[in-house]
Amino acid sequence: MAAIILEHLTKLHPGNIRAVDDFSLEIIDGELLVLVGPSGCGKTTLLRLIAGLDDPDSGSISIGGRIVNELPPKDRDMAMVFQNYALYPNLDAHDNVGFSLKMRKQPKAYIEKKIKHATEMVEFMERLTAMPKALSGGEQQKVAVGRAIARNPSAFLFDEPLGMLDAIARARLRPKLKILHTMLKTTTIHVTHDQVEAMGLADRICIMREGKMEQVGTPMEIYDGPVNLFVAGFLGSPPMNLVDGELVKKEAGIFFRSKALDFQLPPEWQKRCIEKNGSTVVLGIRSESLRIDVPQETSGKPGIKGVADLVELFGPASHVHLKTPDGILVGTADNRSGIKIGNAVTATVDLERIHLFAKDTGLRA
Repeated sequence: MAAIILEHLTKLHPGNIRAVDDFSLEIIDGELLVLVGPSGCGKTTLLRLIAGLDDPDSGSISIGGRIVNELPPKDRDMAMVFQNYALYPNLDAHDNVGFSLKMRKQPKAYIEKKIKHATEMVEFMERLTAMPKALSGGEQQKVAVGRAIARNPSAFLFDEPLGMLDAIARARLRPKLKILHTMLKTTTIHVTHDQVEAMGLADRICIMREGKMEQVGTPMEIYDGPVNLFVAGFLGSPPMNLVDGELVKKEAGIFFRSKALDFQLPPEWQKRCIEKNGSTVVLGIRSESLRIDVPQETSGKPGIKGVADLVELFGPASHVHLKTPDGILVGTADNRSGIKIGNAVTATVDLERIHLFAKDTGLRA
């Protein structure tokens, strides 16, 4: 196991594009950190810098208390699985998994034990004699992950390791990766675009944009307290509803007002916004905090009247896309409510779960 410390890392691509821009972060010894962000934000470049496949233009990388900028990849004791996995075409699946152990001249019995353990973890025990060209993309990815597990390195670097698997296989392998990490406590950096994967796997999540870190924290810290509009709109499925409005001071306190809403802020936000009368802000409401019901009852909570534009079934509830004066908002309804497209409904806002952001800076108010 090893802590990984990144200090002021910068990597320039042709055209003076800052793929990684003055990036600093400590990955704690034994934690599983997930990197997420839009395509081209620098996630994979950052992973390649840590692995030693690319050299930074400035900054330092420390692994286990040692600066490794000058060390080649083979001397950094890391197991890597990238989205474009590479298996040895002349070796079968079994020998691919055990290749690094054989190169270290480990005892045969030890190698077989590690191969068995690794292939069981990734649920790939049946086709170990198959050559890579005979395997599907998903099967090849399982072999690549198994090879990384068998190495027992000081750190794992995973770039979309489940990316080629179908939905069922992803759902089955994802918790196994979490169980593996819980057992081994090996420092792990995991890149994914899948928010379910990020929320389910991570000890901490780091959200990136344009080579920089936007926010780092536990999944719930980021989900419940996004630091800016970008993070608020990025993490969560469906994305957070964002409503433009303004803060208005009345005799009873500070109110939020938009085309469809006019309500008094809860005590927590009253304190934060006491000096912001007249400020233009953006209200954030997650879909689970916007309850849609028929008949149109608001139970004393702020209500938004609108028309159901789309109803998406997901398990025990539905996401209802509501056409309102503030645009399309997505809320949650009980499947037994019988809401159909075209129904006039009212959505109630859970004031304890709202978010406010400054319109000009995008920062949390």
